[in-house]
Amino acid sequence: MVKIPIGAVLNLARDKNIICEVVDKRWVKYNGEITSLTAAAKHALDVDRPIQGPLYWEYNGELLTERRKRMEQE
Repeated sequence: MVKIPIGAVLNLARDKNIICEVVDKRWVKYNGEITSLTAAAKHALDVDRPIQGPLYWEYNGELLTERRKRMEQE
């Protein structure tokens, strides 16, 4: 939906040194494990509450939620 290629690296918005890798259109690899964006964000942020993963990950400096909104408007 947001046209991010498999193998792309996503950065955690709050700490650019924390990354995950896109493995398909629904899953990422984070710390060597295949997981969802939300689970990866929860682990990276050390939170145990409901969150929306795309609010915390960036691709090429753009939050995934913002990328989706932009692409829907184009």
